[in-house]
Amino acid sequence: MRVRRAEREDLVAIARLAYGASIAAYGDLVDQTVPSASMAVEPPPELKRKLLSGSLLVCCEDDRVAGYAEYETLDDHLNVLGLGYRREAHNVAAALLRALQNLHPQLPISHEVVLGHLEHEQLHEAIGFVPGETVDADLGGHTVVARRWWFSPSSAGSPAAVG
Repeated sequence: MRVRRAEREDLVAIARLAYGASIAAYGDLVDQTVPSASMAVEPPPELKRKLLSGSLLVCCEDDRVAGYAEYETLDDHLNVLGLGYRREAHNVAAALLRALQNLHPQLPISHEVVLGHLEHEQLHEAIGFVPGETVDADLGGHTVVARRWWFSPSSAGSPAAVG
């Protein structure tokens, strides 16, 4: 398993993972009329902008993109904007979060998870994040409640692997 900065050739795989993760996490809130196959031809423009900004990491297994993380560096912490991976590939998510922590080891990491998305909540807890405040978030024009999870560099050192 290897984590690296995303490259142009990764965009289609990232788009597919993002679509699949959105369906799994949010179900009927995601417009399911847009076929994921359309992303195989041309990834969305916003994904290309994120690539150019350098704010995308990918985790590869056997030279295939198995997961991605999109983030922003703020003054006081790293904020994970998106985390996508194949279902049940929790070690991929943990590897991505460890790589994010290594970018700025002194900064805490935050990630908002929609309340009730048990898979992500359990993953964050298992790798050393702690639940924080709840916030209202916009998801495709729908207001949802999310919990902001935090990982502090002073806690366990780095996000743990999930067994």
